[in-house]
Amino acid sequence: MIVCFDFDGTFAADPVCMGKIRDTLVQHGHTVILCTQRSENFRSDVEEIWGTELPVVYASGVAKKTACAKAGYKVDIWIEDNPASVELPLVYSGDLPNEPVAQPERERVIIRRHEPDPS
Repeated sequence: MIVCFDFDGTFAADPVCMGKIRDTLVQHGHTVILCTQRSENFRSDVEEIWGTELPVVYASGVAKKTACAKAGYKVDIWIEDNPASVELPLVYSGDLPNEPVAQPERERVIIRRHEPDPS
């Protein structure tokens, strides 16, 4: 199987736990990659957390499925906090991929995370 981790909000949110999952998948013979909406300008930031042993695909606003396919990966399992980014091209307003810019209506997907009630 080819398993793809997202970076921001997924792997980077808990690198110790996600790293154990990644390492277990590798030990069991699976191909493990990381795909991020970041550009290669952030390579050092990504490598600091992900490492340099396993492949990284920099989607840079392209749908992750498309970016991974262009890099030669047909991903079987996505570990992703924003599933829309797998199928849809996303554009971000800031330097980091944390502020999506509105996409055309036919492509827009709104995902809300469940936040625990603070009371």
